[in-house]
Amino acid sequence: MTQSVGTSLPQFLRSAHSGRFRADGSPTESAGYTLVELLVVVCLLGLAVAIPSLSLLRALNRSEARNTAQVLQGSITQAQVDAIYLGCDKEVACTESSVRVGSTGATFNASLSCPSPETNVPRWRMANGGVGIQVLAPFGSPSSAGSVVFLPSGGGARVVVRAASGLTRRDVP
Repeated sequence: MTQSVGTSLPQFLRSAHSGRFRADGSPTESAGYTLVELLVVVCLLGLAVAIPSLSLLRALNRSEARNTAQVLQGSITQAQVDAIYLGCDKEVACTESSVRVGSTGATFNASLSCPSPETNVPRWRMANGGVGIQVLAPFGSPSSAGSVVFLPSGGGARVVVRAASGLTRRDVP
């Protein structure tokens, strides 16, 4: 005596899967996925891809901000050395596309891709949206103390410029 698969199922399971089984308990010919099931799977896969990509984008922005802050810190140090040894004032100009040391003579220019820097020193603000820091000879001290911030909304970096104690780079939480 053979018993079909569908009839061995309890009544509550047969009624829950009534769309997939015939009344006698045998499976129907088209036992595929419904459109709703496919849409749920596609939505879950979309979420599984979207969430890590947002974290990766934030990490890349923080990395660019830290890189730009390091380049600016090195550029200000170079301007201080030039001001001491060459005996002339130097300017460090930082925009969202480049960092430039010196307006005359030997210059250093680095290409960057970072949001426009912001500063808390009004006279450092340039008309084109960048930051310009004067380094004065003969001691190589900056024209004033302050800080330059990249990505101030969070996860960025900040370069703190002080005349007496020098430069420090800090992460912005």
